[in-house]
Formats: sequence, structure tokens, C-alpha cells
Amino acid sequence: MSWLLALLMLSPAFAAQFDIKNPGFGTYIRGEYGLAVRGDASYADSSGSGVSFDGTRSSNAGGEFGLVWAGGASAFHVSCEVLLPKRLAGVTGGVNGTPYTELDSKVTVILPQVGLDYVIRAYPESRLLVSAQLGYASVTTQNIYKLKPAGQAAYPSVPSEHTETGKGTAPAVSLSAAYEFEFAEHATLIFDAGYRYLRVSSLKTPESVTTFTGPYSSGDTLKTNGGGTRTLDLGGLFAGAGFRFYF
Repeated sequence: MSWLLALLMLSPAFAAQFDIKNPGFGTYIRGEYGLAVRGDASYADSSGSGVSFDGTRSSNAGGEFGLVWAGGASAFHVSCEVLLPKRLAGVTGGVNGTPYTELDSKVTVILPQVGLDYVIRAYPESRLLVSAQLGYASVTTQNIYKLKPAGQAAYPSVPSEHTETGKGTAPAVSLSAAYEFEFAEHATLIFDAGYRYLRVSSLKTPESVTTFTGPYSSGDTLKTNGGGTRTLDLGGLFAGAGFRFYF
């Protein structure tokens, strides 16, 4: 019983040792919300010439988990983030008011990355940070089409129901500012805002498919209506919030 009593007496002293100015090793979780640079880029330029849609993406959401090593002047972290731009369902595309197709569209981004925080000002229970992150993203797009009668007449060689999948990779760079403050013993709450650059220069199909821009074999680069290489810009402004748990 004496060792238990000693442990209980030491526990408050141990908890009081946490200092946000030099927190040490920990783990963290974070959520993010961002604005889409161009929400229709995954389908608008490749769903038939002159076809416009009645819906688009205006936002991106994401979640991140990782490890952090934080000292007095800086912090290094490694993480994996999943970005999920708004999923579209039942969007109608047509020409001059005539419906050609119904579309479900989604984009998924898996982003492993490393980052460095620099403390620009420290307070007794909080601190201001600037952060830079570098990662390499794996991007998957999926467009599910259900052609209307007018669409089938305009594109008779395209299956009335088909799924087009694209895959690509790209480097990602983000810069942000953050405010971190003590939330509980050995835990902090952090808010951040910044800008991410993430531009996919090409997308390849993993399977054979015939769609509005022509027939493709597995591994082919997806094209636009005009025959150019399809690109995807997933960068933009973002804001996030998360918890860091230090050991």
C-alpha cells in the first residue's frame, strides 16, 4: 500500500510538469474545411461538348492524424490526411436545357506528409505558430453516368450507364498560421488557417471504359472534350482545428 500512496502523491506533481513551451512527443488528430478552387473540374470538361451541369462542389473537407515532436522553438510532425471534396449525387447535365445525363461524382485524396512548425511567440499557456507541410497525394476520381434519351442520341457509342475512374499523383505544399493553447493536462487545442497547393497534371484510367471523350484502355491518360490532358486543382484556402496529446 505504501507504493500506491507514493504514486498517488507523485501523480499531481508529474501532471504539473507539462509545459507548452517544451511539450515533447505526442500524437494528434485534426479536421479541416476548405474552399474548392474549381469544384466541377473532375467532370465538367469531359462529359460531352457543350454540356453544363446544375451542381458543383464549393468545399472540401478532410481529416488528419499523425505524430508530433515539439520543442521550445519548433515542432516536427508526420501525418496522413484524407481529403474528401463534396460528393455530388443526381446532378443533371445537358445542352440548352435538354438533359443529357445524370451524374454522381466523387473525389478522394490520400495525402501522407511531413511538416515543420516554428514558434513565433510563446505565452504561459499558449503559443503562435507558422507551419509548412510537404506531401505527396494519391488522387482518385469517380464519375458515374446515366444517360438520358437525348444523351444516348448524341453519343450512341457511349454506354447508357457507365463509370469513369481516374487516378493520379501530385506533390502538395501548404503554408499556414496556427494558435495552440492548453486544453487539459498534456493536451492542447490548435486552430489553423492557410493555403494548399495541390495540382494533378494528369489522370489515368485503371480499367477499360468508353465515355464521352472516347474509348480508353487500362493505363490510358484521360482527356478533355477538346482532346487535352485532364488536370485537377485541389488546392485552395483552408481552416482546421485539432487536438494534440503529449506524453
